[in-house]
Amino acid sequence: TSQKCDIVSSQNNPINAFGSFASFETSGNGLFTINGGDYSAEVHPAYIAANTNISNAKIFTDKKHETGENWGIYFGGASASEKIINMTNVTIGSEDITKNIYPFSLTTSSRDNQKTPKQVNLYGCTVYSGIQSFFNFNYPTSVNKSETSFNLYDNTKLIKNDGIILSKDAFTQALSSWLCTARYSNALRKYNGTIGNDCVWGTQAANVDETTGEIKDVFLNNNAGVFDYR
Repeated sequence: TSQKCDIVSSQNNPINAFGSFASFETSGNGLFTINGGDYSAEVHPAYIAANTNISNAKIFTDKKHETGENWGIYFGGASASEKIINMTNVTIGSEDITKNIYPFSLTTSSRDNQKTPKQVNLYGCTVYSGIQSFFNFNYPTSVNKSETSFNLYDNTKLIKNDGIILSKDAFTQALSSWLCTARYSNALRKYNGTIGNDCVWGTQAANVDETTGEIKDVFLNNNAGVFDYR
């Protein structure tokens, strides 16, 4: 939807939404508010490109069929620039960690010249890791850099794909290294611009020497990245 929208789940009127592609999608310049409910989908449990406030909800991938792709929450779209997303007491991913088979939990989307939101703020959330990482900056370029800052507040928990809660110290170390870690592609037999570690990833998000792995430039603007204020 592209208009202002308020969704409230209650005991008398519970919301359990499932979509083959996405359980919900926001775009445009309205303000979207979601309070409560379970939201799941085969591919993206949510696709967010507008000012959005989400609280007391569960958002996860639910793979009901064997075929097709599956990913985490996507943030991005033609109208996403300068938008702010607030998530409070939201569970991202499934408590059954065997179902979290997407590569990344939260992904900005810059493909096809899409814009990314200004902020994604997590307040007291629980985030289950994807197979590769929690956060991903997906296909920014030198002319369309990612604008997004993921900001962690309060008692937000990051749970690894082995079920262990990631310590704040370990996450701090990961944040200090992901921007300077080039990933080698065995399939392509070269470095292909992907950087990151098992906490934060950047899919083809940098200018990297194909042979040496030297990172020459990262396609994030000055305010983009992952920041821990807990």
